[in-house]
This record gives sequence, C-alpha cells and structure tokens, in this order.
Amino acid sequence: MIYSLILKNALLPVADRLMKTSIRKKMDMLQRMQLWSPEQIEEWQNQRLKELVHHAYHHTRYYRAIFQECGY
Repeated sequence: MIYSLILKNALLPVADRLMKTSIRKKMDMLQRMQLWSPEQIEEWQNQRLKELVHHAYHHTRYYRAIFQECGY
C-alpha cells in the first residue's frame, strides 16, 4: 500500500514531467473506469473509435481513399 502511494504521488509525477508523458493521468482514468457500467464503457469505446477513424481519414491518404470508396 505504501509503495503504491509513493509511486502515484511522488515517482509518477516526476517521471511524467521528465519524460513529458501522462502516465499518472492514464492510471487515474483506468481506476475510474473500473467503476463504469457496461454502457459507459461502450460509449467511451465508441467515442475513441470515432476519434481514431477521424484522425486516420484526415492524416492518412491510404485510409482516406478506402473510406471514400466505402462512402464515408
């Protein structure tokens, strides 16, 4: 228990700053998600999928062509 507190409150914030990451933020999100209902998880997954498809369409010629062929 004490190790997880040290990790979460001391080491991760320092590591995140040094490496310019957001590991602690992602860990906090995962802990909150454990309490979500299946509907909330599905909604979050669908939103992330939409964001991924949008990004692929706007940043990759290959996927843009494929999506346009499919009428996206």
